Amino acid sequence: MRKILQGYYRPTDEEFKNLWEKCIFVFDANILLNLYRYSPKTSSAIIKILKKISDRLWIPHQTALEFHNNRLIVQDQQVKAYNDIQSDIQKMQRNIKNTLQSDRHPFIKDASNLLEKVKINLEAIETELVKKKNEYISLYTKNDVRDSILLEITSLFEGKTGVEYSHDQLKKLYEDGKTRYSQRIPPGYRDASKDDSVRRYGDLIIWFQTIDKAKKTKKPIILVTDDKKDDWWRIHNGKTLAPRPELIHEMLSEAKVQFYMYNIDPFMKSMEKYLNEKVKEEAIQEARDLRKRKEEHSDMLANLAQLAQQQQAVFNSSALSDAFKLSKEHLKLFNSSALADARINLDQKDNIGDANDDESTEEIDSEE
Repeated sequence: MRKILQGYYRPTDEEFKNLWEKCIFVFDANILLNLYRYSPKTSSAIIKILKKISDRLWIPHQTALEFHNNRLIVQDQQVKAYNDIQSDIQKMQRNIKNTLQSDRHPFIKDASNLLEKVKINLEAIETELVKKKNEYISLYTKNDVRDSILLEITSLFEGKTGVEYSHDQLKKLYEDGKTRYSQRIPPGYRDASKDDSVRRYGDLIIWFQTIDKAKKTKKPIILVTDDKKDDWWRIHNGKTLAPRPELIHEMLSEAKVQFYMYNIDPFMKSMEKYLNEKVKEEAIQEARDLRKRKEEHSDMLANLAQLAQQQQAVFNSSALSDAFKLSKEHLKLFNSSALADARINLDQKDNIGDANDDESTEEIDSEE
C-alpha cells in the first residue's frame, strides 16, 4: 500500500538521504524576494547556501519572471517601512511633549528635564533608523549595477533558468488549469480569483515547468517555497504535515521521480543533516520570524476582507437598501477596488489560514 500511495507517507531517513544527494533544488520567487527583506547577514547566509549547491540549482522561467516583476516593489516596501517607523517616532515625540506640558499630570515635576531625556533618546533612535535606511538604499538601489542581491541571483542562476512557455503552451495550460481548479486539483486553485491569467495560473506554470525539468533530467526535485496555501501543503487541524499527496503522485506519474517541499527555515536546518553544511541559528530564526510575520499580516487581511464581505452582504440586501435609502456613494464604497482586493484576499484565506505556528513546522522537520 505504501508504494501505491507514497504521497501519504513520510519518506524514511534513507529516502530523505537519497533525495538530498541526487535532487535538483528548485526555488520559488518568494524565497528570492525575501532576500531583500532580511538583514544583510541573513541574506548573505542564504546566498552562501545557494552557492554551496549551485551545481544543482534551477528555477522555472515563471519564477524568474515573478522575481524580476516584483523586485522593485519589495525594495520600495522596505524603504517605506523605514519611513513609516520614522514618522511614528516623530509623532510619539510630539504626543509625549503635549502630554507632559499639559495640566493632566500635576505630580510630574520638572517636565522639561524629562522631556529633554525623551527627546535625546528618540532622536538617537531616529538617527540610527535613518542610517539603516540609507544602508539599505545603498545596498539595494534601483540602479541594477549596484543591487548586490540582483547581481548574486543573476550569477547563481545563469544557465539554470527554464525556458519560457510559448503562446500555444500557455493557452493549453490555461484551459487545463480551468478544469483543474474547478476540481480543486493542486497546485494553484487558491489563486482562481486573481484578475488575470498569468497571476491566476502562476503557480500552475511553475509546477508544470518543474515537472518538465524532472522529465528531462530524470532527477528528483526539492522545491523550497514560503507559500503556505493548502493547494501546496497537506494541512490537518492547522498543522502542516507534508506536501500535498497529489503533487507527489503527479511527479511520480509524469516524471518517475521523487518530490518533496520545504519552507526556507526547515530547509536551512536540513542542510546540516543531509549536506553537512552548518547554517547560523540566527539566520534560521530570522527567516522563521519573517515567515510568521507575513502569515500574521495575511491573516489580518483575511479577517478584514471577511468583515467587508459581511457588511456588503447586509447593505446590498434590498430590504435594508429600501429602509435606509442607501446612497450611491455607499454602494460605490462597498464595491470599490480596495474591497475587491480584500475579497480576493478572502478567497485566498487558506493561503493565510495555512499559517501554522512554528512549533508544528519544527515538529515535522525535527524528525528528519
